[in-house]
Amino acid sequence: MKALLWIVLVAGLATNAFFSLTDDGALKIAVNVTTGLLALSAIAGLVMLRKRSRL
Repeated sequence: MKALLWIVLVAGLATNAFFSLTDDGALKIAVNVTTGLLALSAIAGLVMLRKRSRL
């Protein structure tokens, strides 16, 4: 599960960075919002897994 969350996080950040540099307009906004939410969700999942393993 951790590996999948790390892959999702890295892929989301890379996609966000790529579209920030290349595209303009509504597609850029939609992709940046979507990948940003995806990255935040992956971070939240990793934090939850870390807290659960410490207990």
